[in-house]
Amino acid sequence: MQQGYGTIVLIDGYIVTRYSPSPQEVSDVLSAGAAVFGAASVGALRAVELRTLGMVGVGWVYGEFLSGRLDRDDELVSTMDPDNGHRPISIPLVRIRYAATNLIARGRITATTGATLIDRLSADYFARRTASRVLSHAREIGIDAETAHELLSPVFDVKALDTMACLRAADLARDSSLASSGIAGR
Repeated sequence: MQQGYGTIVLIDGYIVTRYSPSPQEVSDVLSAGAAVFGAASVGALRAVELRTLGMVGVGWVYGEFLSGRLDRDDELVSTMDPDNGHRPISIPLVRIRYAATNLIARGRITATTGATLIDRLSADYFARRTASRVLSHAREIGIDAETAHELLSPVFDVKALDTMACLRAADLARDSSLASSGIAGR
């Protein structure tokens, strides 16, 4: 806002090791007149917390937290490798939950198998939820190798999908706001 931006998108950030925007900071920005959108991770959590103040939540993760089907923020967390471009070392459980939900809908795994996999991964500390751990748990409960690898497919990267949806929503809202005020978009 201090730099003149009227639309802000909050997606992800450090939760465990560093400071992330607090609900009060986001509330202050909303009160100052900014349009604030959130999705995928910290953005989804803040959007649920601040929806009554006008923050707009977007995406599957937001919807799951809003409905109460998700209530643990450790499902959003992954460890990152600072020496390798901050690439993820572990897999956010919400990504596997989304993949399992889709594979259940496609008849590739049963609801019981999906729930068992999520229960096993939920019992693991978030930093231990690596791709090899996901595959190991999947094999232990009888998921075939092809389907187990599908759980890790980029097509089920719900945080990335929600991020793109949120950016589109914010861009559309900004363009609509600019058009209605007679100001051309940049």
